Amino acid sequence: MNKMINKLDSLTVDKIAAGEVVERPLSVVKELIENSIDADAKEIIVEIRKGGKTYIRVTDNGKGINKTEISKALKRHYTSKINRIDDLDYLKSLGFRGEALASISSVSKVEITTKEADDESGINILYKNNQIISQKEVGCITGTTIIVRDLFFNLPVRKKFLGSDISEGNKITNLITKMALLNKDITFKFIRDRKIIFNTPKNTTLINKITTLYGEDFSGSLMKIENSKNNDYNIKGYISDLNYFRGNRNHQMVFVNDRYVKSPKIAEIVEDNYNTVIPSNKFPGFILYIYTDPKNIDVNIHPQKYEIKFKDFNSLKNSLNEILSETLNRKIFSKKYKIKEDKEKFLDNFSKSNSNQDNSINIEKNIDEDKGIDIDIDNLELNIDENSNRFKKQDKEIEFLDSSDNQELKEESISENLDFFENSSEYKADKKLINFNNLHYIGYIFDTYILFQDFKKRVLYILDQHAAHERINYEKYLEKYNNRNINTQEILVPIKVSLSSTEHDKAVQNKQLFKEFGMEIESFGSNTVIIRSLPSFLKNTDSKQLFYSLLEGLNNFDKSNIEIDSLIKKACTDSVKSGDILSREEIKVLIDNLLKCEKPYTCPHGRPIIVELDEKDFKKLFNRIKS
Repeated sequence: MNKMINKLDSLTVDKIAAGEVVERPLSVVKELIENSIDADAKEIIVEIRKGGKTYIRVTDNGKGINKTEISKALKRHYTSKINRIDDLDYLKSLGFRGEALASISSVSKVEITTKEADDESGINILYKNNQIISQKEVGCITGTTIIVRDLFFNLPVRKKFLGSDISEGNKITNLITKMALLNKDITFKFIRDRKIIFNTPKNTTLINKITTLYGEDFSGSLMKIENSKNNDYNIKGYISDLNYFRGNRNHQMVFVNDRYVKSPKIAEIVEDNYNTVIPSNKFPGFILYIYTDPKNIDVNIHPQKYEIKFKDFNSLKNSLNEILSETLNRKIFSKKYKIKEDKEKFLDNFSKSNSNQDNSINIEKNIDEDKGIDIDIDNLELNIDENSNRFKKQDKEIEFLDSSDNQELKEESISENLDFFENSSEYKADKKLINFNNLHYIGYIFDTYILFQDFKKRVLYILDQHAAHERINYEKYLEKYNNRNINTQEILVPIKVSLSSTEHDKAVQNKQLFKEFGMEIESFGSNTVIIRSLPSFLKNTDSKQLFYSLLEGLNNFDKSNIEIDSLIKKACTDSVKSGDILSREEIKVLIDNLLKCEKPYTCPHGRPIIVELDEKDFKKLFNRIKS
């Protein structure tokens, strides 16, 4: 027998609807802040405890709620924002569905205190399961305070799927940071577990607000962008310069018509413009404010309202590409040098150079249109010693040999290379053994690849010196870490790193992990840490970038990969580069060290170290044999 179809009771319907609007504490905070903004509040205070699971308070100095209307505020689909479907085409308010308070009160205990400017007193109401528990008049200031206690107290299954207190709290911190950044004329105060995380200043510039929220390292890297207002899309905001990049997208924000949105397509457009000018797998930071006629977007009428659709995305893409291209071409390629460090670096490298040589490097003045002249090294001329091993070029005459001479040369070369790779081990590549004792060293191609030939097997081997050195360095550093054989070196002048509040808390909570890696850090005032020491074998690295790599690895902390990722980067930094021409002695040391590696087949990024081409492969290139 089929089961009967029954109508759900109103409480069950409300709980199901609440699941669409209230997914977690973050959803509650977002809805309440948006209501405060719609009420024209100029000051908003947000307080949470235990990640918002047990306590959320949002207080504003907005218009307040009319005493006679407040009972409607807790009913579904009651709103003062729209009257009919056509209003959605011109929607400017953030909350408009009339579901937020009703949904929140269905799954928590809600207390509302509110007062309008013309009223002598306010009203305080307690709700539970969408029912009024108590109601009374109280003395209070103009505005509204909403307190949400024991979220999902009547939905224990939903509670189980929430993250930890720290995880849920971090989500809320990130949200409020973005809301504070978006609403430039509103002061936000955020309190987390009875600790003030930030309090944005009043009557200040946007850059000062960014500094308060994300730190001066980020704000100091920003370049202003703005396009013509005659376009369908008015775009303004900031993008980071060439010197600032991160390992995640946490410093990327997009706001459309004063609404924070998630748009991977827009992020992709920006990142494409930075392609090849910042390291791969790194991301620029940006803050974009996009304004357009509401008719040009569809807010999707989705409960979370994070995603929107553009009716003419190509038009937006063209406008964004145009302004990014103009700004980056004009500014980003003026690399910023620190005069003292770079001048001394060049002088140290070339102090023994021959001043009589004509080869010279001229360092010219570097000009940034916004900040004036970055450096002037007085047209310093640095001469390269042509007798140096690194830059030596030998002119050789080429003679054609007859077959007998050629055979004699081959035998002589093989004999010579037996000494060159004396006692070398066998190297396995493509399931074949390579014995370097049988190889003849030919030379370089493209200043990066070293050529060897096996005359007996008639095979050409091409070795990527950078990939080989990366593998050697990587395994050396990894061994040091695994054996905990890390010596630390104290930094003479501690390095200050300015962070967002979330990043600061994460760094301080994981001080011991940083110390195990050889980096000692400590809190240094509001949202700032200082680096006091580094692993000695990484002393020449970019300290801030190493710190960022470790910090960002904590997002998905796994002891087996966070440090390895940084070691890979360091191995790459210290390795021989393209254009570094090695002597025969240096090549021999490189090969010997490579053969001692546990996995001497690829670099840490997975690229091959040696490629082989046999005689058959060459004949195919010249169509001597069929493929």
